[in-house]
Amino acid sequence: MNYLKQKLEEKNISQSEFARRLGVTRGYICDLVKGRKYFDKIPLGKVVNMANILDTPIEEFIERIIRG
Repeated sequence: MNYLKQKLEEKNISQSEFARRLGVTRGYICDLVKGRKYFDKIPLGKVVNMANILDTPIEEFIERIIRG
């Protein structure tokens, strides 16, 4: 399972809510979850914000999204 999808489910956060908190569209999050967009193309600040929203240490978040 995609790590982002797993974390969203663990934290009980919908893709829509996550997108709203991050300041992006739900479609953008959907593309990340489905692997149509890749984290290496996302500004580091957004990745840090994702980890913060998911209450996950940034080191763990980055390591897991890189591994897929």
